[in-house]
Amino acid sequence: MRASDFIIHNILMLIGDERMKTLNKVVFGLMVYVFASGGLGFLIAGFIDVVPLVGGCILFAKCMISLGITIYVYKKDNEGDTLKNVSMVCLMIVYVGMIFLTKVDAAYAFGFVVLCVYVLFFDVKLITITGISMIILNAISVVVRLVNNKMHSGKPIDGRFIFVQCVCVCAFVVIIIIVTHLSKKFNDEKIRKIEIFFSTFLTCLIS
Repeated sequence: MRASDFIIHNILMLIGDERMKTLNKVVFGLMVYVFASGGLGFLIAGFIDVVPLVGGCILFAKCMISLGITIYVYKKDNEGDTLKNVSMVCLMIVYVGMIFLTKVDAAYAFGFVVLCVYVLFFDVKLITITGISMIILNAISVVVRLVNNKMHSGKPIDGRFIFVQCVCVCAFVVIIIIVTHLSKKFNDEKIRKIEIFFSTFLTCLIS
């Protein structure tokens, strides 16, 4: 490996490490806020009968466990991919509870927030897997309501609401996957331009 290539490689690695560290810091802050405030909110909602008490307590426990796991992972590795993957799993577990353990029919919309945050990582595979999981969970939710012939809130079955839910979830997942793919492509092109610039500069400097 030429000296210039070695220098460029290390510069790009440094840029990548700093970017991941910054993203992890942002995501960590968001997850602490979401799990802490969400857990407290679910507990209060359970006691004032906005959501079933058992459901509220279960969601509170899920949020607190997720909060503890997130803090542990971040302290152990704040520069790698571990936080991204672990926090996404934790959020999806909470998401499942929100759909099936609350009386809120629009709880499915929380998934939109989850996907938007993780676009920052330019990880098409993670977004795709999470998006497909969201579609499957919402499909199960629809089947449950159709079988029970009532909404999660206890209201009579609302075909228009379910139709809008299906369209919104599927459309959003497709759009967010495309956006992530394009964002990653543009980011890779930008990195390539930086690499070419440094390569030309260092070559001229060494020559």
